[in-house]
Amino acid sequence: MQKSVTRLDGVPLAIELAAARVRALSLEEILDGLHDRFRLLTGGSRGAVRRQQTLRASVDWSHALLTEPERVLFRRLAVFMGGLDIAAAQDVAGGGDIERHQVIDLMSLLVDKSLVTAEYTNGPTRYGLLETMRQYALEKLGESGDSDVVRNASSRPLLCVGRNDRYPGRDRPGPTHRPL
Repeated sequence: MQKSVTRLDGVPLAIELAAARVRALSLEEILDGLHDRFRLLTGGSRGAVRRQQTLRASVDWSHALLTEPERVLFRRLAVFMGGLDIAAAQDVAGGGDIERHQVIDLMSLLVDKSLVTAEYTNGPTRYGLLETMRQYALEKLGESGDSDVVRNASSRPLLCVGRNDRYPGRDRPGPTHRPL
């Protein structure tokens, strides 16, 4: 059961929807189905408001409340597995629709809205997306047509490290994130 809660990022609605599936599926089958959680986690209480009847409806509702620049940053962050720092976010999201200096403010707004997590350590603040949010953001990235550009931008730091160069615009060598 703990494994299920962990895989569901501790999101109460997701846990509730998964628990409703126990009537028809074993815990193992539910865990196996979480690779496509938006299809599996449907069928909430008919008395609940629409946005609480499926996991997708809940995340769609939250996404719809974002401004366009927040949506752009949110979907571009999806290429990072295991987190990133603000410099990596600026590298991937800065330029085009969003200026590099805007990324900090937009990131703060996404953290305030619980769409991005922030972990404060002795080093730079680490940001990340819960896996549920990352999967959703990946879908939105694919729909946007930006996925190739964003994936290429997220791999630049790794290419520089392979050449033992410093990544342009950084005062330290090496990536601080792991792109897809």
